[in-house]
Amino acid sequence: MTAAIAFLSGSWKWLAICAACIALGYLRGCSDGRAAVENEYAQARLLATEHARESDAVAADQRAIDTETIRNESEARNDAIEQAPNSAPDAANHALGCERLRQAGIAPIPASC
Repeated sequence: MTAAIAFLSGSWKWLAICAACIALGYLRGCSDGRAAVENEYAQARLLATEHARESDAVAADQRAIDTETIRNESEARNDAIEQAPNSAPDAANHALGCERLRQAGIAPIPASC
């Protein structure tokens, strides 16, 4: 025991032990702070992933609704075209078609134009 007291009796040894304890305490505090920050980042990533999954589900539902709406409108349009009487166009539609041919630069324009 006297050897231990004699060893620790020098002031430089106490100073070295105190400096080591302070350094270890500082490093311990730094690592605890880093763990807390990393934990916050992990929670933020988890929350962002959850929101992204919810948004993806909403978008998928909206796409399904849009696809159904487009399909129904397309069927209605095709049904209307099929049920329309097959007759010659009226004078206004005929004149519009002739004008479109002229603007497009079609060379042999039909004689009816």
